[in-house]
Amino acid sequence: MFLFGPTGVGKTTLLRRITQKLLASFQKEMELDKGFIPIANIEVATPEFSNFDWKDFYLRALGVLQDPCIQLPGYGRITNLKLKTSLEAALKHRRLKVFCIDEAQNLSKVASGRKLRDQTDCISKPKSFFPKSDR
Repeated sequence: MFLFGPTGVGKTTLLRRITQKLLASFQKEMELDKGFIPIANIEVATPEFSNFDWKDFYLRALGVLQDPCIQLPGYGRITNLKLKTSLEAALKHRRLKVFCIDEAQNLSKVASGRKLRDQTDCISKPKSFFPKSDR
């Protein structure tokens, strides 16, 4: 689901309320399984040099999911593919139900139209993150 709107209409407030309600509804399950995270929210950074930074996205997402690997020395120097694989594993391990990307318009900060299509393909294919039963 994509939520678009101008600044100040309440998109982030809506996201906060959805998060609160989901956390409340999964509270008992979270108490039984300390590794379970039903919902995670990430705010996408505005690119510094006109192109979206996937490495930064993966590291931020792994941080939100409290992945212990990001504390390892040199972890930020590994390839984007390995970071993506780590994120996919963390999403499955945490049994995430909802993954929200705030400020997702920053994904569109790319040099060409072809790359823009690649950007949206990367986030709009849930099968890469979620097992079939969770979709």
